[in-house]
Amino acid sequence: SNFFKNKGHVCCLEDKKEQKILVINIIKGYSTTQSKHMIQEFVKQIKKESNNASISLEVGVGRLYKHIFDIALSYKDAKSNLHQRLCLVASQETEQKNDIVSLHCFQVKRVLEDTMENPGIGLEQLQQVVDSAADYPVLAPKIYLSIMNLILDKISSLKIQCEDAWVQQRKQLEGDLSPLRENDTREKIMRSFNESTMLVISSYASKEQYRHIENAKKYIEMYYSDSSLSLNSVSDICGISSSYLSRIFVTYLPSGFVEYLNKYRTEQAKILMLTTNDTIAEIGIKTGFNSPQNFIRVFKKYQSETPGQFKARCLAGKDCMGHSARME
Repeated sequence: SNFFKNKGHVCCLEDKKEQKILVINIIKGYSTTQSKHMIQEFVKQIKKESNNASISLEVGVGRLYKHIFDIALSYKDAKSNLHQRLCLVASQETEQKNDIVSLHCFQVKRVLEDTMENPGIGLEQLQQVVDSAADYPVLAPKIYLSIMNLILDKISSLKIQCEDAWVQQRKQLEGDLSPLRENDTREKIMRSFNESTMLVISSYASKEQYRHIENAKKYIEMYYSDSSLSLNSVSDICGISSSYLSRIFVTYLPSGFVEYLNKYRTEQAKILMLTTNDTIAEIGIKTGFNSPQNFIRVFKKYQSETPGQFKARCLAGKDCMGHSARME
């Protein structure tokens, strides 16, 4: 706030254990170049002041956007930028200190993060990291132990009950840190540990994804009449990125987000046509379509007839539900 005094406003949007997200709103009158320069100087100032602190600091910066509505895009940019910087730092530290263990731990952290978004890939990626540890026989046992600690920490943070077998497997490895041998039983222990723990973590991630889908569907049911309802607005409410919500929607509902929303709106429009005297245009607006033309186009796509034809058929006493859109 002191740095941007009279230049802009700073807001702490979210505060996590290892991550602080700042929204910097530059006031009008500053060009894009000037704004970028200010933010670059701001980052330099932060890193300068943290030099003597007992923490390691990296800053990821998102692109500049004109509208506050694009904050999710800027956050995505910043997260990607931060990841690149962390990869660079990990690589530099490995070259400088030959810290192979830290590099493997960094890779495992990325695998655990990816697993929460794509449960099906976790075990394979993790095993690749573990297999690469065998190239360093002296360090491999320490790498294995560090990986176990990271996975058990993740399980604890997810509030998943730790199984006795996992603790025993960790003790077995901890009791023998001698260089890895050919056909070493510790490799089998590590593989068994990975398979059982990642199965539990993946299962948890799948349940979390399903919970996000259910929350999104409930939000659609409540606010489908709002024409501004979109993937971005729903993902913000769910507390996840729009790309992530889109991806898991396709996983659980192959139709995807937009098609699900349009089908739901179409079904609600049919109910209004059967229970009210509202005009076609009024019903289109009430069900979230931004124009009568768009309403007619979408309705015909899913019902194989226009709203007018549907209403006429119903008034004629024919089967009104014969062309219902299937809601998944």
